[in-house]
Amino acid sequence: MAHARFQTHDAEPETMMTADRGIAESRIPDRETVDVRAQIRLLLRHWRLIVACTAIGAIVAIVVTFVLKRTYAADAALAISRSKIGEGVTNTDTLSTANFRPLIENRTVAAQVIKEFKLSSAPYWVSPNKFFGDVVEIEEVRNSSVILVHGRAREAAVVSGIVNRVAELGAETARQVSQQEALQARDDIKLQLNEAKSRLDAAVQKLDAARTKSQLKLVRKDVDAALQQRGSLLDLQIAIETEKARLARAEQELAKRQRVDTVRKTIDADPALMEAARGTDGRSKDLLSLETRNEEVNPVYQDLDKQVATSRTELAALEQQKAQLTSRKLDEPKYAGLTEMYAKESELDRLAIERDLAKKVYQDVANSYESARLLVAARSSALQILTRAIPPEKPESQKFVRNILIGTLSGFLLSALLVLVRESLS
Repeated sequence: MAHARFQTHDAEPETMMTADRGIAESRIPDRETVDVRAQIRLLLRHWRLIVACTAIGAIVAIVVTFVLKRTYAADAALAISRSKIGEGVTNTDTLSTANFRPLIENRTVAAQVIKEFKLSSAPYWVSPNKFFGDVVEIEEVRNSSVILVHGRAREAAVVSGIVNRVAELGAETARQVSQQEALQARDDIKLQLNEAKSRLDAAVQKLDAARTKSQLKLVRKDVDAALQQRGSLLDLQIAIETEKARLARAEQELAKRQRVDTVRKTIDADPALMEAARGTDGRSKDLLSLETRNEEVNPVYQDLDKQVATSRTELAALEQQKAQLTSRKLDEPKYAGLTEMYAKESELDRLAIERDLAKKVYQDVANSYESARLLVAARSSALQILTRAIPPEKPESQKFVRNILIGTLSGFLLSALLVLVRESLS
């Protein structure tokens, strides 16, 4: 029992030490956990300071609202319009106001408006860098092709003039950019068009000069006539040989004939001769043995002689005709005139092909030139002033209630933050 009691007394101090450690740990606050109730109690303890700061914020908001000079606001609207030239052509282009915003919102427009309205001096003191934002704001209307121009200034006439001038300069800039694009596209194709025109003119001049020099139609007529005569050359040769054969045969027959024939006839066939042959004595002795001789031209010989003369004349004519054809070299295997005509035709055909090719190129470039001008004009969009700004009749609302709420809330938040920071530092 004594031994047991000794062990019990030894265990009691350890139990007490563990309990004390737990109590101590429970009293240590957790730094990662925010005690909202403690913070609220802290703020309630300093409620006077918070109320004072809140009131000061409201007073400051009221003072600022009444001290600041009231401003006037004016608005203008710009719309993106597409040229009606290509209205019949299907366009899949999507108009985007973002493409036109830089044409309006840029330092060049700002500097020009500032210079015209003298905004760089008192009481505005506006610079080109701060013009868009302090004086004018550009707003893109979502899902539309409308751009709004908002302006604020201390004078009603000035703000409407500024807004309208910005809209005018934006529309003018967009128009100039569109014109420059069309001009550039036209000039690029115009160079090709001029080159094609020069090539076409040169080709036409060469072809005309070659036609004038070659006289191809006359050459063709001469060649056709020569070829026709060349075709009759064989018939002419046959006719010559035929005529030669006829002449030779006629001459042979003529050589066999006598030119003059002697015709003997008895006188008893002619009573007059019989009467004359009788003598004065009236005797008719030996009258039957008497005959007469007559020389007559042989008609066969005469016909053959005529035929020979005619044949010789015809043969001479045919041989002279053949000589003429031979002198023109129509009997040679290759006719020089035909070769020359072929060369001239080939040259003219080549020049005509060059002319036609240059003409086709010129027509294609000319069509491309006109199509490019039409398409550029059809695709080029421009800004148009949809509504102009008019001088406002009254200034913008001072928003008195909103400013007081903002000032009050700001004073409260600043005072609460000050109290919390001060408590955490202490």
